[in-house]
Amino acid sequence: MLTRTIRIQLKPTPEQVALLRQTMQEYTACFNEVCQLADTEKISNGVDLHRLTYANQRATTHLPSQLICAARVKATEAIKSVRARRKKQVKRYQQRLKEAQKTDKPVKPLKLAKTPHSQVCAIRYDARSFRFDRDRRVVSLKAVSKGVSVEFVDARYSSQCCSRCGSIDKRNRVCQSEFSCKRCGYRANADYNASVNLARRAKSATSGLAVKEPLVSD
Repeated sequence: MLTRTIRIQLKPTPEQVALLRQTMQEYTACFNEVCQLADTEKISNGVDLHRLTYANQRATTHLPSQLICAARVKATEAIKSVRARRKKQVKRYQQRLKEAQKTDKPVKPLKLAKTPHSQVCAIRYDARSFRFDRDRRVVSLKAVSKGVSVEFVDARYSSQCCSRCGSIDKRNRVCQSEFSCKRCGYRANADYNASVNLARRAKSATSGLAVKEPLVSD
């Protein structure tokens, strides 16, 4: 098994720095908004919080959906953690009150943990945030180790496109494993048909030739 570890230092341009800063600010704002709403309305269910906050955050920020969801998940976890702390604080306070009744010692007022709030909330990326790039890197590294060149092409409609006549029709994909062209009648294994389309696109990309426009059904 091939294992490669690469450590790099990013040097973003001023424009990229501004975009990264904006992303951090909007992510933090989403986190704080969910925390405030959850604590005020006494909501800890992630689905309910998603329904109450997602649409507005999607409309008012530039964040992709997975980052908005990630901020909500992180906020939900933070709220649950704070509520667990508060229960422990109340329990300890009640114990101190009982002890104070026996000794007549004053007890300081109870101060519960505050609503979670972050000045700069670290972004929690998941596999969906970088899966495509990661796959590219893994494939590229393995290919380089074997001396094989790699060409990445647009995979859209490769499973619906007939590798013989170029017709695209979602009905061509009869099932997971079977391809049957509605236009010319060509039949083949669906994965094989798609692989031929991808190979042809890669060859066209490396040779500089224009890819023939497929025939798309109505």
